[in-house]
Amino acid sequence: YGATFYPIGWKQDVGETSFREQQNIYNQSVIDLANELYLDKDIQWAEHMRIVSDNESLKIFQDLSDEICQELNTTDEKIRAVYNWVTTNLSYDDSYLLCNINQCLTDRKAVCSQYTLISIQLLRLQNIPTVYVAGTAVGSSEFSTVEEATQQGLGHAWLLAYNGERWVCVDPTNRTYDFDPLNTNYLAEDVE
Repeated sequence: YGATFYPIGWKQDVGETSFREQQNIYNQSVIDLANELYLDKDIQWAEHMRIVSDNESLKIFQDLSDEICQELNTTDEKIRAVYNWVTTNLSYDDSYLLCNINQCLTDRKAVCSQYTLISIQLLRLQNIPTVYVAGTAVGSSEFSTVEEATQQGLGHAWLLAYNGERWVCVDPTNRTYDFDPLNTNYLAEDVE
């Protein structure tokens, strides 16, 4: 768990379809694959699905996660609180592309992958199932359509968080919360 990327295209052959039809198939496949891989499994998200593993970093993340989520009762409230904390406290900085999430958290600077990984770690420490999604998004590029951005090979990362009833699509980098997984500004390509 948590160490393998699953290319969405492996699920089915999209054949001779328009880009928009392929996009719908791939984006729906993210939800289907997340359900298949992660739901109805006896996964202890806080223990077995860690992104940071050393005790010092884990304590920092656990303390922060507990602070953000203290006195919150529902999973939805916790997902929203982590999203709000990350979008308020991190700033985008391309120079952090190769930094680990510990350094990003300390410096409060990150790129999309670290925004996503920090969010995931904070949520998993609350035992909330999360999935890392890699693909393309218009909001993260100068292109007007996700098709143009995809043709240029521009990557982006966001996450899915399971609220107990459904997967919530969250893009903390672009400050987009609970968007439709078939949103035309996103194209999912891999999940982890």
